Amino acid sequence: MTLLVVGNAAVDRFFGLRALPRPGETVLAKAKPWEPGGKGLNQAVMARRAGAEVRFAATVGDDAMGRELRAFLAVEGLGLELVRTVPLPTDESAVFVDRTGANMIVSTADAMHAFPAELVDEAIDGLGVGGRVLIQGNPRDEITERLVRRAHGRGLWIAFNPSPVAACHPALLPLVDLVVVNEIEAASLDVGAVAMVLVSLGAAGARLRVGTVEIVVPAPPVVAVDTTGAGDVLCGVFVAGLAKGVEPAAALAVAVRAASLKCTRHGTTGGFPAAWELRELGG
Repeated sequence: MTLLVVGNAAVDRFFGLRALPRPGETVLAKAKPWEPGGKGLNQAVMARRAGAEVRFAATVGDDAMGRELRAFLAVEGLGLELVRTVPLPTDESAVFVDRTGANMIVSTADAMHAFPAELVDEAIDGLGVGGRVLIQGNPRDEITERLVRRAHGRGLWIAFNPSPVAACHPALLPLVDLVVVNEIEAASLDVGAVAMVLVSLGAAGARLRVGTVEIVVPAPPVVAVDTTGAGDVLCGVFVAGLAKGVEPAAALAVAVRAASLKCTRHGTTGGFPAAWELRELGG
């Protein structure tokens, strides 16, 4: 069963700080080499490492970083047929991480916002019967709406991680099968009509509602050094488990353990659990 992930691919640049800056404050940081990132790429990579058959649709810039991202995706076993190069700089994120592992992230999205409408149709129409779709909140509103409505019209199962939350998202929620949000996003959206809702709880783990049944999976105790990308690990591994036919509670248990492991490592994709580690975690 194929999982189509539609989202952004970006370069993450990390800056280590003793404490996150306050408004107007100038601080010194320890810079680290950049690495592949972006919510779409992160979730596609983790779903692939968790054993799902994944197709990834994204846009990257016509520059050296875009070429590096394409090469990384190929190494990860993600096909490039739905990855388009656009005449813009590749998107970047500046990630500020303090000594407790907390972070602040500032991102560009010019390349993602150049995602062509025809790529939506190609990506959705290329899925066979039983295909699944995972999308985030990064595309511009009209692309997100086109994706959800076209996938829903074809009867495809849809997972939606509406981050960052955009104006069109509330109207689309009744059309999706799974919503993945954090506590802040859950408070700002009415997810009552969605059949399955996964809420990440940070160090407390995650809460899953399936119909009227609620499942809470606590996170194992770890010493966190960088929480960047942990939510993407949770989402990618959980959706991959469902795509493979794993029961939701079991899929969530593996996803929470994987996200917790990520928090013990610096970076995004450079700190993500490998496929063999996911298997050891029960995935």
